[in-house]
Amino acid sequence: MKLVSLLFVLLISSPALADTVKMWFRYTPSDGIGILECTHERIRDLPDWRVNCGNGQKTFTAHVVVRLYQRGENPQTGLEVLYWVTEPGETPTSVRKYHSTTMFLKLTNKTGVHSLRLDQGVENDQASLQLNLSVEPD
Repeated sequence: MKLVSLLFVLLISSPALADTVKMWFRYTPSDGIGILECTHERIRDLPDWRVNCGNGQKTFTAHVVVRLYQRGENPQTGLEVLYWVTEPGETPTSVRKYHSTTMFLKLTNKTGVHSLRLDQGVENDQASLQLNLSVEPD
């Protein structure tokens, strides 16, 4: 199942499953002017990613975990997404800013998920760091 592939790619990072899931980020100011495309790279073996937007104009750390729960009773399927963002401080000695969202969907029957989009407010909600997850068809 594609959703199970999504779960394992984000939690375990299996090279065999990594081809079925695409994840990307976009930085969007609240006024919609100056949208930046972002690149990301894994930090160690954790579900953490260093996100660089606009060739390093903006840098964040994103913690992304997706979990699938299957049960024999209704609701049959649950999908949990943890999306946490850390902003660097304005100076090397200033305090970092943390933002977090946890989403839990309860589905009445098994279903494949085509894509998910979550926006996390950053920079005192003057912008958002958008997370896009897409499952590629087999």
